[in-house]
Amino acid sequence: MFFIHYIKVAGRILFRNKLISGINLLSLSAGIAAVLLIALYIQSENQYDTFHKKGDRIFRAGFTFWEQGKVYDRGIPDFSPLFGPDAKAELSGIEDFCRMAGSGERYIGYGDRSFKIEGMHYADSSFFNLFSFRLLEGHPSSALKAPNTIVLGKTTAVKLFGDIQKAVGKTVLLNGKKDFLVTGVIEDAPSNTDIRYTALLSFSTLSSDPDAFMSWRGGYRYTTYLLLNKPENAAALEKELPAFMWRHINKSDASDGSKTEASLQPLKDIHLKFNYNSETLSRNLTIFSSVAILILIIACVNYINFSTAQSFTRIKEIGIRRVLGADKNHLSFRWLTESAITTCMAFGIALILILSLTPVFTRLTGKELSIAGELFNGKLLLIAGIVFIVISAGAGAYLSFYLRKVTIRSTLTGTSTSEKKGSTGKTLIVLQFIISIALITCTFIIYEQVSFIKSHPTGIDRENVFLVPLAGNNKQDDLTSRIKRDVLSLSLVKTASAVSEIPASGITMNGFLAEGQSQSMMIHQLDADEDLLKTFGLKLNSGDWFSKALRTKEDGYVINETLAKQLGWQNGVGKIIERDGPHRVIGVVKDFNFTSLHDRIEPLIITNKPWGGYQYLAVRYTSNPSLLIKQIKSIWEATSDLPFDYWFLDAEFDSMYKSEQQFTRLLIGFSILSIVLSLSGVFGLVSLSIQKRIKEIGIRKVLGASVADIVRLASSGFFALIALASLIAIPLSAYLVNKWLQDFAYRIELQWWMFGLAGAVVLLVTLLTISARVIKAALTNPVEVLRNE
Repeated sequence: MFFIHYIKVAGRILFRNKLISGINLLSLSAGIAAVLLIALYIQSENQYDTFHKKGDRIFRAGFTFWEQGKVYDRGIPDFSPLFGPDAKAELSGIEDFCRMAGSGERYIGYGDRSFKIEGMHYADSSFFNLFSFRLLEGHPSSALKAPNTIVLGKTTAVKLFGDIQKAVGKTVLLNGKKDFLVTGVIEDAPSNTDIRYTALLSFSTLSSDPDAFMSWRGGYRYTTYLLLNKPENAAALEKELPAFMWRHINKSDASDGSKTEASLQPLKDIHLKFNYNSETLSRNLTIFSSVAILILIIACVNYINFSTAQSFTRIKEIGIRRVLGADKNHLSFRWLTESAITTCMAFGIALILILSLTPVFTRLTGKELSIAGELFNGKLLLIAGIVFIVISAGAGAYLSFYLRKVTIRSTLTGTSTSEKKGSTGKTLIVLQFIISIALITCTFIIYEQVSFIKSHPTGIDRENVFLVPLAGNNKQDDLTSRIKRDVLSLSLVKTASAVSEIPASGITMNGFLAEGQSQSMMIHQLDADEDLLKTFGLKLNSGDWFSKALRTKEDGYVINETLAKQLGWQNGVGKIIERDGPHRVIGVVKDFNFTSLHDRIEPLIITNKPWGGYQYLAVRYTSNPSLLIKQIKSIWEATSDLPFDYWFLDAEFDSMYKSEQQFTRLLIGFSILSIVLSLSGVFGLVSLSIQKRIKEIGIRKVLGASVADIVRLASSGFFALIALASLIAIPLSAYLVNKWLQDFAYRIELQWWMFGLAGAVVLLVTLLTISARVIKAALTNPVEVLRNE
């Protein structure tokens, strides 16, 4: 009965002042919705590869490469193909292993259907023993056993055959050259795994590939997963790895000052600890966790301030209840119950907001979140329960403590001393403003940094260039040369160049021995034809470039400034660098960024003799790209049986910063929410203050006060609070953004105005918010307010 009575009373209080109650509920609901959405996002990032039945026993091999006493790559998964089989044969505690290797871009065809496929990997036949990906058609034990066999992803199989049941037993053609027998269809990789695939090729196929390099000194592109007998065997196994690596590779590398260390990476930890972007992702998740807590604090502060301010309209009610025999514990229980009821209502509204905002949140994060399924996940329910207790019990307890100090006499005479003490409320408002100013400052600087890295000169002219993949078209086949010749004959084409890799998201490294050095060193290697300089807008500092007219230059190398400086060469032209024989440096090219601006420019060698053929044709055009693409497509279709594909170079560069852009958009959204919540709190408190001081305002108008005087009177106290909040928020935000910017080798210079801007924005918006409410009250006819006095 008492509980039902409390619900009725709480309902009356909410409807007594609809504006303030509405602001209070919406503010609290928005805060709860934001916290739960962030919790959903963080939870989804923590669930990668947790669904594998043997996941606790699966470890990926990671490798740290040392050169001349310095680490140049740490925790890299790509290594020799013999690590797995030799480790199982020689080391204890290993039940099985599975190797995987990317096969690059491929074109897959069946009959008259053909399309480009990305995410195709070679995999050992043990793939289905280690991982819990469901094989829809075929037999797990034999699907990847024989050479030249392929297991298609469900989507790939449907695109080729229309029905997955028609796929097994058919022969598909890869790159228009090689036949593969379909032996199975696997479910598409779920979104919460780092083991991405569209199709799997049998690893045994590589044994007959002369370019696969299947020895310990082979190409470092093979990822090895180990299945241990027991999870606890990992520590003992790691102790055996140094001796194992010494026997197979480090002993022979010791004379060169090189060393490779092996370690084990638990499958469930790979996503947040061992991937190339794990450090950035983990830091961003920490930031979002902090943002969620800060938004929750703002929402709670609003709720407490509103409830405290509204409680003064119930002072006499408290006094009467005390006179009629209600003790303080009874009243405390009432406040806690009312707080819990209000929080329940806020959670209901928050649930509606979450379901409504899911499409927007999906676009911002780039992740498909299963809201309906995840909302009832045990961890999320626990988080929701904690949030509920923090809000309802915390706010209720604070209000109860605040009102327990009010005496019966003061409640009945209207002289409550507690009402005069606004220090606690002001402290909470300052806390809100600190959070808002810090979030706005950090968001603005992060936005500026992302804009900077997208527009910062990289040494490559990215405009008016698009790329055509040449998968399967070797230079030796003369197909690349014919396509390039025909493309150059088009009037809209300025120049074109064939390259082994796109100088944007990283370039392969190989070992080289430079003149004057006793030990070999790992250096990035780009293979390109004679037109690279013109096509990409690169500058030659000294020496010559490759030329068809001078065949003697074909075996030469062009190096970048960074490599010359690192080797101590003032002018590297004429120096000798050895790899499969001596090669003379014929030129030095001006430094350009060939990876993201997170990293500084590293040493680079450009050669004119591609290994395995060129992979891309870069085309620089003058105008009308849509017409040009149609023309090049016609040339392609007349020359190659493979499907035509293309994309623009500037889009390739932009894609490197996709995660930063998503992070910035999310941060902007939550920063806007924080300032809206803070201002809604200010608006509500000003509304309550005006409600209590409406007669004072009427008297001041009668005595000659202008509207501007009344606005100044009502807002002056908030200016001091914002100034205090800025003094605290500015050094805090400076520390946070400096930590975040440390991840970029190239970054903006922080200016004083960047920090003052947020305070100015908060001040201006607060003034507008207060003015909107105060002006309405100031324009009220004093006669209407004072008629009963």
